Amino acid sequence: MEIKIDRKDIAFDFDGVMADTMGLFVALMKKEYQRNDISVSDITNYDLRKCLDVSEEIIMDIGFKIISEDCYSYLRPIDGAVDVLTDFVSAGEKLLIITARPEKKPVELWVKNYLDIDESKFDVVATGDFNSKTDALHDFRKKYLVEDRIETCFHLKENGFEPVVFVQPWNRLPNNFIEVNSWYEISNLFG
Repeated sequence: MEIKIDRKDIAFDFDGVMADTMGLFVALMKKEYQRNDISVSDITNYDLRKCLDVSEEIIMDIGFKIISEDCYSYLRPIDGAVDVLTDFVSAGEKLLIITARPEKKPVELWVKNYLDIDESKFDVVATGDFNSKTDALHDFRKKYLVEDRIETCFHLKENGFEPVVFVQPWNRLPNNFIEVNSWYEISNLFG
């Protein structure tokens, strides 16, 4: 069965969907802690403490750098995200980004830098936690969220929303959700 989603019904997570956050985590581990033994494929759980032999202190140090306002200058987009999201906005739909980050400004700066779109063409909601994403979806009347954290996907489904899992090494639990492996596959969902 081919699934088609109306652009007005979909929102997007930021980290791990639009931005290559785990790739940056690995790069910072190499640069700042000389840990050349870690790759993105080693990250098999969103909770890095459960899958990497790295102290919580180091994880927190790198995490704070990644969510800082400077992130837009070194946090790269996931392949295809810029093209698909630019086309999304060009088609006349306002882009909604829902992130569990505590602050929206770093994401706004990233969007302005990489997508080069006017502020009136996108909204960023920083919920501060994963489970509050359902509130944002409800407030903006969205049905779908492209998300990489599998626990959030289960929470979305339990609350009446349809998750679209952006496949990553850390979200490989059995599920019946819509799954996409690339931004090209996301673009093919739009009806």
